Amino acid sequence: MCEFFDLQANGSNLNGTNHPTMIEVSGRVTTECNSVIITVLDNSNTQIFQTTAQPSSTTNVVNGVLTSVVSTSFDNGAGIECGDRFTVTMTCENDPTCSLTETVILSCKDDPSPPCPDANTISIVLTNNGTGVSPSLPCIPAGTYEAAIVGAPSGSQFFWTLDLDGTATALASTNPTSFNLPPGSAPASLAVIVIPPNCPPIQRSIGLPDRNEQTCPTQVNFEVRRNGQLVTATSGLESGTYEVTVTSPVAPGNIYSFQDGNAAPFQQSTSTIASYTLMGNGASLTIVVTVDIAGCCPAISGVRTLTSGTDTEDPTDTPPNDTPPDNNDDDDGWEWPSLCGWLYGLLMVVVFVFIGLWVAFFSLFPASTPLWIALGVALVVVLAALAVYKWVCNVNRCRWLRILGWMFAWCALGCIVAWIVSWFTLWFLLIGALIAGIIAMIVGLVMAAQNCDFLNLFELP
Repeated sequence: MCEFFDLQANGSNLNGTNHPTMIEVSGRVTTECNSVIITVLDNSNTQIFQTTAQPSSTTNVVNGVLTSVVSTSFDNGAGIECGDRFTVTMTCENDPTCSLTETVILSCKDDPSPPCPDANTISIVLTNNGTGVSPSLPCIPAGTYEAAIVGAPSGSQFFWTLDLDGTATALASTNPTSFNLPPGSAPASLAVIVIPPNCPPIQRSIGLPDRNEQTCPTQVNFEVRRNGQLVTATSGLESGTYEVTVTSPVAPGNIYSFQDGNAAPFQQSTSTIASYTLMGNGASLTIVVTVDIAGCCPAISGVRTLTSGTDTEDPTDTPPNDTPPDNNDDDDGWEWPSLCGWLYGLLMVVVFVFIGLWVAFFSLFPASTPLWIALGVALVVVLAALAVYKWVCNVNRCRWLRILGWMFAWCALGCIVAWIVSWFTLWFLLIGALIAGIIAMIVGLVMAAQNCDFLNLFELP
């Protein structure tokens, strides 16, 4: 497709004045055009020159296409001076639809020109909704982006190209320029050719990360509570502890940072809750909550300042309780004689009866029906007695489990003793010992998980 680029005008033969006697007009055109009509208008839109010129046979790639230089010169009879603006139109003679009109500034060769910029001082800055975006991120939100060149001299020209998965698209030749990035992980890059005035072109490019289609939140919302009550005021507050809870954005993988003013964060985790202390006597507390959002969105922050009343005192420090919780309360709040003492004695009687029935059941196996019933009733009575004992005497879980484990451990031990006394003839006693031992082991594992004391077979539980 025919296209023109980089129209310029240069004056020469100044002879110590600001009035060049010769003006050269040049530009670049793609190789589809064989002949170019060049028209020049002064700043009052009066035609001062027109001619037809042929593009040079030497070609160069500009903006991804093959181009040739086309130029012409004319006598400056119109009195155009260095720095004046005038209009240049180039039209392809064999394709009149291919045309470019630009207002150019006459640059004079004898004028002192600034040095050409160092390529390393020119860079691309990427923004999304006014927020800077680093191309080094693992991913960025999909959507509309703006790219700007920083460090280019005034009067430079810009030719942008966006490459998405191998398909190159020319963007608007402005600075900045905008473009849309669809979601996905297809390779993407942005390139620009910067042509400073009277200097060689400079090319810059950046790779673009994967794009996420999520919509990024723009603010942090959190609520403040005191003793469970929602706090909406910000001044005249009581001193003490305030609980801050983030209400949005809340999502798996987010990291929540809580800090007091400009101090370093005192909590950084996936927890959305943190506690702050507000001092008295009119002190201020600045709550700063920052959410590092999982995925491609930038971190966002929320701020709220609380002030205590001038008539409030500083909160009193409560000394920490260094005593670890007692999970093994063997003295469950009763003394002998008492109701709980009698209940414990009756419970142990039922436990011993159950142990005797267990050993008898496997000694006489296959047992008679009355023995089956007696063993089942004894187990129900033991469990019921344990429940009553726990409810009436507020027995903790470790004590309750210790009694149950002790009972089945002695069932297993009783079966082994009876098997030995029978001179190793009653083999079903070993099955009884195995079953009771497995039950006792399971109870022991539960006790270990509850941090209970180890079971002692030779003491009453």
